[in-house]
Amino acid sequence: MDEERFKRECEEVKRLGDQIGYGNMMTIASALWAKMLIDDGWGSDSGAFYPTILSNMKPGDLTVHHMTERASYLEMFKRWGW
Repeated sequence: MDEERFKRECEEVKRLGDQIGYGNMMTIASALWAKMLIDDGWGSDSGAFYPTILSNMKPGDLTVHHMTERASYLEMFKRWGW
C-alpha cells in the first residue's frame, strides 16, 4: 500500500474513532464486514471478527458465545432493513 494513502486512511479512521468512539467504530465495522461476507455467499464464519469482552469468554463455551455474538449482529441489520 502507498504510504501516503495509508497515512490518510489512518487519519480518517482516527477522526471517526474520536468522533463516535473506537469500540463503537470497531463493532459497526465488524458487523458490516460479516454482513458483506454473508451477502457474498461466504457465510458468517468465513473470517470476520466479532468484538467481545474478556468477561464474556468462558473456557468450553467459546463456540456457543461466538455464534450468539454473530447472530446478534445479523439480527441488528435485519431490524434496520439492511
